[in-house]
Amino acid sequence: MVILFFSIVLFWTDGPIGIIALSAMAAGDGLADLVGRRYGNGNKWPFNADKSIAGTVAFFAGATPCALILLKLLSIELHPTIPVSPELAVVGIMAITAVLEVLPTKIDDNYLVPLSAAVLTTLAFS
Repeated sequence: MVILFFSIVLFWTDGPIGIIALSAMAAGDGLADLVGRRYGNGNKWPFNADKSIAGTVAFFAGATPCALILLKLLSIELHPTIPVSPELAVVGIMAITAVLEVLPTKIDDNYLVPLSAAVLTTLAFS
């Protein structure tokens, strides 16, 4: 909740950072948990038995359209610093964030997901 609060307060109106971080955390991580608990028993990742392939797919499938729709609804102009379309940059950010969420680390994914999404967005769009 604290991460979501700071994402909204600090970054929501300044561009895509808060929107992408919020989408990754709320839609992506939220769906990963729900779908992973329901459909992830038989498809755990071999390197992380706490995470499932179903949860990772749900993360990406929820976070990506959520971010793209919110960016469009709020008319946020995206100008990537990398030579790809803005939409593809968002897809890439969510894909990398989904992979980072699965990796076994000592960092809680409730911090890792929005922070990594924010950093990746900063790198891609600043």
